[in-house]
Amino acid sequence: MYLHTAKSDSGGRHNKSEEKAKAVFVAAAFLIVCFLVAGTAEAQKERSRKVLLLHSYHPNYLWTKLITNSVESELERYKEPLVIDIEYMDTRHFDDQTHYENLYALYKNKFNRRKYELIITSDNNALLFMLKHRKELCPDVPIVFCGVGDFNDSMLAGQEGVTGVTEEPTFEPTIEIALKLHPLAKQVVILDNRNAGKYREHEKIIEELSQRFSQRAEFINTFPDEPTTECLLKKIGGLGTESIVLLASTFTASGRLDLYRGAKGLIEEKCKAPIYVLTERWFDYAPVMGGKLNCGYYQGQTAAEMAMRILDGENPNNMPVLRGTADRYMFDYNQLKRFGIDFSQLPPGSVIKNEPQSFYYLYKKLIWTVSGIILLLAAMVIFLSANIIRRRYAEREVKLLKKQMEFILGSTKTGLDIIDSEFNVRYVDPEWAKIYGDYAGRKCYEYFAGRGSMCPTCGIPRAMETKTVVIAEEVLPKEGNRPIEVVTVPFHDEQGQWLVAEVNIDVTERKKAEEKLLDYQRQLKSLASELSLTEERERHRIATELHDRIGQALVISKLKLGLLHQSVSSSAIASIVDEVCSSLDKNIQAVRSLTFDLSSPILHEIGLEAAVGDWLTEQIEEKHNIESELVDDGKPKPLDNDVRILLFRGVQELLVNVVKHSGAHKVKVSMLRANGNIHIIVEDDGVGFDARDVATISTETGGFGLFSIRERLEQVGGRLVIESGSNCGAKITMVAPLKKRKIIKNERQK
Repeated sequence: MYLHTAKSDSGGRHNKSEEKAKAVFVAAAFLIVCFLVAGTAEAQKERSRKVLLLHSYHPNYLWTKLITNSVESELERYKEPLVIDIEYMDTRHFDDQTHYENLYALYKNKFNRRKYELIITSDNNALLFMLKHRKELCPDVPIVFCGVGDFNDSMLAGQEGVTGVTEEPTFEPTIEIALKLHPLAKQVVILDNRNAGKYREHEKIIEELSQRFSQRAEFINTFPDEPTTECLLKKIGGLGTESIVLLASTFTASGRLDLYRGAKGLIEEKCKAPIYVLTERWFDYAPVMGGKLNCGYYQGQTAAEMAMRILDGENPNNMPVLRGTADRYMFDYNQLKRFGIDFSQLPPGSVIKNEPQSFYYLYKKLIWTVSGIILLLAAMVIFLSANIIRRRYAEREVKLLKKQMEFILGSTKTGLDIIDSEFNVRYVDPEWAKIYGDYAGRKCYEYFAGRGSMCPTCGIPRAMETKTVVIAEEVLPKEGNRPIEVVTVPFHDEQGQWLVAEVNIDVTERKKAEEKLLDYQRQLKSLASELSLTEERERHRIATELHDRIGQALVISKLKLGLLHQSVSSSAIASIVDEVCSSLDKNIQAVRSLTFDLSSPILHEIGLEAAVGDWLTEQIEEKHNIESELVDDGKPKPLDNDVRILLFRGVQELLVNVVKHSGAHKVKVSMLRANGNIHIIVEDDGVGFDARDVATISTETGGFGLFSIRERLEQVGGRLVIESGSNCGAKITMVAPLKKRKIIKNERQK
């Protein structure tokens, strides 16, 4: 007896109400599930294909049982679920017209409510009944029959979609195999039932067989007085091995052999002759050898195989009636041993009954099942053992790899951590933990940077949003602003939560190397600029020497030769002097051209605008027949000497590029002053080029090239702007700073 203490507070009442509600909900859910399952099963059953098995006799009749078992066993193997309904006409007990009329009324009512795709009948009465009432009960439904004796084709006259397997008399093959197995036998004693309907037919067959085998044995046809063991022994008792007994009937109207139950030993004792039969039912009641028998099981099996072919779509009209194909040679093992008959003498495919089976045969399924389980368990043990070994090996490898990784991370100052979407630190490698301490319950920005909020360059939000790897550079304040490169890799754990793994690579040495490289680049740019300026100064000095010394000397020489030409009276000498003067003119012109090529005097003496205008006229228009235009805003543009030389050389290079590569018909050079800078714009109407290839474009004069012009301009604080595209000309702007002192002075004067 259990005593429950009830709680009177509102909380207790509330809990009880919840429990009742849960119970009601669970019960309702259970009922709904059961209803759905039942409804689904019923719907499945309704959709299944239906087959009717109609028996002539009652369910306890052995022949009927054998057919039922074989039909059900065979149809279970069909590819689709089948519903098999079984009906028993019981005509062995009731074979009058009233019974058939009652069956007709019953089946008409049933068949109106339930439709079948195929009907299987067993024995004559069921087949004849269905053929007679087919139009009213099941028109056009295919019929497969089995166990039908005395069959002739006229039985199916006017019927479509009917086929099956018949019972054929097995007297001849049974007697033939008996005489073969017992070659010393002199007589064949046949016991039949003179009251059976087939007696006259049997009598005729026996007469034919006695004539056929008259040279082999004498045939004796006799009849037991009563269907009892005593009457049977009166006929066969005392017969020896020189005789063969054939039981052609069961000697009872019902076909039952219960009257002979328990007489097997007695019959074997009294009768020494081999006993052959026409039906397998005798095996359980008498010491029979066997014969070619009408077997109910194989009748049903053959009919079921034909039924499945029809269900698969084969036309039954194209399937001939099988005559006697379900008969089997069957022999008793004990009787074969008793009469010393070797199994090799039996017809191929013979069935041996009562053969003592080995332990393996009797328990074959169990042995294979147990063996399979043992093998499976052994395989599982082997697999698990191998898995354990691999796991231990893998654990050792992981430990070793972990140590190596920790060593590498520590020696390279590379840190590894795992952060969740809320910036909580989930993991920090041991080497970093030694520096930063315990990370449990801490935010990454506080743990690593000592901040109260997210770091400005943090890549975690972007990695979480895009689910891609993010690379960023940060510094570690707690380590003296040590620079690191953070590779943020998003992933999700077993629970599906997204995390990021951060690989923090120390870039201190790389930063130092980058600074050194930038310093080297600055030095190289400075050296290149200085070298270029030195070259320009030397070119200017050489040009000045050519102009002041050699040029002047050549001019003076020409003047003196002119005076000499006037004082000479000889025409021959005068002619020579003229040739020398002409040669001097060419040399003077060559020196002048060389002077301008080395360093334009106009650039140094007059200015950049005049030098550019002169070069446009002489080099672009006169030499290459390209229309040129110089636009100057007229504003003063004071420049350092080095900048002026750089800009003039840049204009030269750009104009040479126009001549060599653009195919232009017109070029325009604009020189403007704006915001303390000089803007020199070179435009053409040529084919243009891809501005992205500026690093690979150079002039054929061995000059700067666009890339070098850009580098030089950047060195003096200027820039190069390129605007171009395929088939749309080019516009290149050089921008350089003006001379500051002059600008300030001019502004004050204004």
